[in-house]
Amino acid sequence: MVSDAQTGDGGVSSPAAPSVPQFERPKAPKRRTSPNPVAVIGGALVAGYVLAKAIDWRGQAHPRR
Repeated sequence: MVSDAQTGDGGVSSPAAPSVPQFERPKAPKRRTSPNPVAVIGGALVAGYVLAKAIDWRGQAHPRR
């Protein structure tokens, strides 16, 4: 067996590892996803249909003679 006197460390214990990580991982930047093209086209069609119906309905309220 090797004693402390022979190793030369003088009874100094090794430092304990920290229980909590010292550095946090950098957070990945959030990727902005574009909206679904089918949903955008569908929304535009619905909005156009509703707008056309509203204009047609108002046109029938005061017909031109």
